[in-house]
Amino acid sequence: MAKEWFAYRDDTLSLLVPGVQVEFCLDSAYRFKRDGVYSSISTTGRAYVKSPVGAAVHVAEVLFKCGTSANNPVIEYLRRHEAPSDEVLFDGGGYSLVPPRNDKMTHVIVPDTNWEYARLSADGNPIHTNAYIADLAGLPGPVTHGMWTSASTRALLECYAANDEPERIRMYQTNFVGMVLPKDQLRTKLLHVGMKSGRMLVKGMTSKVSGEQVLECTAEIEQPTTAYVFAGQGSQEVGMGMDLYNQSAAARSVWDRAERHMVDKYGVSLLTIVRTNPKELTVHFESIAGEDIQRNYMSLSRGDGKTGDTPQL
Repeated sequence: MAKEWFAYRDDTLSLLVPGVQVEFCLDSAYRFKRDGVYSSISTTGRAYVKSPVGAAVHVAEVLFKCGTSANNPVIEYLRRHEAPSDEVLFDGGGYSLVPPRNDKMTHVIVPDTNWEYARLSADGNPIHTNAYIADLAGLPGPVTHGMWTSASTRALLECYAANDEPERIRMYQTNFVGMVLPKDQLRTKLLHVGMKSGRMLVKGMTSKVSGEQVLECTAEIEQPTTAYVFAGQGSQEVGMGMDLYNQSAAARSVWDRAERHMVDKYGVSLLTIVRTNPKELTVHFESIAGEDIQRNYMSLSRGDGKTGDTPQL
């Protein structure tokens, strides 16, 4: 990519081969000159490619600044060369990521003043802190910073969608659709609605307790780094145990019970795995039994040795 704003890293050049897909994580700052024209644009960030084991590898820096412009050349270039989406949406609109027992944890009360956030964020716009300026602007009162609402929603996303691993959030986009005032009570819903490039596609809605929606968000959550480790690796072989299965009624009974359990609970044949060592298996959830199997997969959890918690996978 011969662009002056794209700075390669020398130690990862070997990964940038023709046809490789590059992912950009960018932040842009715009200053307006007049309607439809910017007085300045700044875009910075990083570019990544996936390693053979699926890890995101930092391969380049993006550094761009310009003066008066009607658009952002970096964003326009990336849009022209964007890879087709492989987004798949679930039937029925997906499912909630927040367990019913934790529903109250998604309720937050907005601080009764915006001064602290204005100080920490350096956003001193007086419509957030001065009641007289807010009244002059036709507002019912000082308006809570949109970025406070966005950050509050993202904190819940990190907890319930990314299992407190914020680095797994690879995309987070918000749309502000309503006004938030100090002391408002907000509630957030998070739905796993589909998959995109192997990542969880999550939709979120934050509303007032009255039902008025104030924020919509979309996020892509990377799968956790996972290793399946089996004791005695190296001692297994295709067809192991099948001689005894064919010769012993008692052994066959044990295998058959395990087979029924795996088929009924997870929709896969244990005997097929042992006999043929398949490279991949596809489980279908269309039937009534398939719905039960899907619930079994969704209820899988992993133990946390530090806290003793068992969050859902």
